[in-house]
Amino acid sequence: MSKKETSDKVKALINIFESVGVDTATATKRVTAIINAVNKTMESSTDSEKDAVVSMKVKEQSRAIRSTTQYNGICVASGDLRDMSDYTKKIALESFEEDPDSAIEDGLIKMVKGEPVPLDTKEFLDKDEKWANKNFGKPIKNDVKREMFFIKDNIIVRAFGNPAIMEVGNEYQLFAKEMKSPTAILNLVKTMAPIPTGQVTGLFDLVDGIDSDFKCDVEDLSPKNVGQIIIVKGTISVAIETKTGGAMIILSGEDVFSDDIACFIGPEGLKNDVLGGVYDKGDTVYIFGKLNSSETEEGVKLNINAVGMIKDDSIVIDRTVMDEIDELISTGDSE
Repeated sequence: MSKKETSDKVKALINIFESVGVDTATATKRVTAIINAVNKTMESSTDSEKDAVVSMKVKEQSRAIRSTTQYNGICVASGDLRDMSDYTKKIALESFEEDPDSAIEDGLIKMVKGEPVPLDTKEFLDKDEKWANKNFGKPIKNDVKREMFFIKDNIIVRAFGNPAIMEVGNEYQLFAKEMKSPTAILNLVKTMAPIPTGQVTGLFDLVDGIDSDFKCDVEDLSPKNVGQIIIVKGTISVAIETKTGGAMIILSGEDVFSDDIACFIGPEGLKNDVLGGVYDKGDTVYIFGKLNSSETEEGVKLNINAVGMIKDDSIVIDRTVMDEIDELISTGDSE
């Protein structure tokens, strides 16, 4: 195939994206990305086979664009890819262990080849019961996604999707459907991978300057908030490895009389950053996560499952100096 023929084919593909409202520069990036991905995964295929798949993917993405909205968002937190249905499956299986007959009778479990299989018990997909759940009564499907937070139009929104990579600090072009639940949630389109459009600095200051229903102080957390999605500002007083190999920080608030709160770090990359000293004692941070509680001998203790964390880089603390200060104070040599 001549260069002109190749060029004409690429232009035709770009035109398809442009026909659904995508600007030329973005359309060119998307076509190039699709062509590169196809060439990489179909090395042994013929040019005709590759062209067919490229055309299919361009049309698939163009159809998705027509039914969604384009957003530009700065990623400030990104969790790991995980099966969002794991907890529901776990509860169903625990019910089966406690009372197998009741779990089966209540439609929580179905026996398949002698093994208990959790069933989808949601009859409707929405609170108004307008959208019937076609999977109702069937085995719960895997729902692999990552939870993310973006700054969009000077507000902080949660988002769910399955992009392979989502880097905190990058601005992305996103195609998503927005839902209210009661705060804005973006559901990213599976067939439209987010496109990075540039890196952004000063994330902490950006988050600090935004009023958000998610934001609260350590001092304000209480058992009535358990289960809520929160963004909390505080200072790390302890950063340690847990007995199970995870990472945990203790977050302190501004009020010295308030209780500290434990934050368990979810994403693998963030866990490595904590254990590697990127986040450490004395850092002022924002934590993105969900408030939970646990029963202890001392009563109910609150904790946070963190999916993201960013710190204030404007204050650089020398860890060695901090250790020396603690040692001088403890030995009485500071006089």
